[in-house]
Amino acid sequence: MFSENSGGPHTLAYGVTSNHVTAWSWSCPKAKSCASAARRSKPPGYDLCGLLVGSEGTLALVTEITVRLTRKPEAVKTLLAVYDTLDDTTETVVDITVRAITPAACEMLDGFTLRAV
Repeated sequence: MFSENSGGPHTLAYGVTSNHVTAWSWSCPKAKSCASAARRSKPPGYDLCGLLVGSEGTLALVTEITVRLTRKPEAVKTLLAVYDTLDDTTETVVDITVRAITPAACEMLDGFTLRAV
């Protein structure tokens, strides 16, 4: 969803929605016409795209978006690791980051949530 800046567990590898939006059109609540904008790498002033993407639809009605697509990884491996403490878990995430490994997804669930799922 454009207006939620969603990313989920894949945020570390791919970024959030606003990282992929290259152009958009929108209409303000009382406006009769839509406005369009293209994203620049370092625009002067406020980040209008970031503002609209994170606004959850409260600032404008987005009528059209253009997004950058990303390639699927060549291979994906799934790993389940079980830890006794939250500190051990976070140390592993730090170690992965220090080694410049970028996982496609990384998610942590406690025992209660895992049983619920």
